Amino acid sequence: MRGLCRRNGWEVDRVFVEEGESAKTADRTELKKLLHHCRTNRGRIHVAVVYAVNRLARNTQDHLVLRGVLSGYGIKLRSVTGNASGRCRAIRQ
Repeated sequence: MRGLCRRNGWEVDRVFVEEGESAKTADRTELKKLLHHCRTNRGRIHVAVVYAVNRLARNTQDHLVLRGVLSGYGIKLRSVTGNASGRCRAIRQ
């Protein structure tokens, strides 16, 4: 993930790691922290990078809602790969 950020000139602002919480629900501790961080830093955070989209949300509806929320904050969602990981980074450009 840091390689993708480095290649794109994105500065990692904060890293959020879900430890043992499933992406089956959007009611997750670190996801809530990520969304709060993105909301309170609106205009300063431009990209949220996840290792794998299916680790952000397992069902399509949750994924679309999360993408819409981030988009509403002016934040693009980017994924490194389709492999599993629980990390998400808030990026400043």
